[in-house]
Amino acid sequence: MNMPFDRSPRSIDIGDIITVYTTGIGPGSQGFTGVILQSDDHYLYLGLFPPGTPPVQSGTRNPKSVVAMAIIPFRHITTLIHRA
Repeated sequence: MNMPFDRSPRSIDIGDIITVYTTGIGPGSQGFTGVILQSDDHYLYLGLFPPGTPPVQSGTRNPKSVVAMAIIPFRHITTLIHRA
């Protein structure tokens, strides 16, 4: 997947689990953790997991646990952590 900020040697693809931090969510925020559903030239579509669930370290979370979808403008993303 071609993201405007993708500078990592590891590719980020649809179905990968990530945590996204955006501008304006404040210090101490846990970010948005979910599965990449799709993207276009301007937005990342992220299937969100329930709040308060622990971050995924090994890709073991079931994608069926998605409870909402976030549509995040790429220009608002400050940090992206690839979980699985």
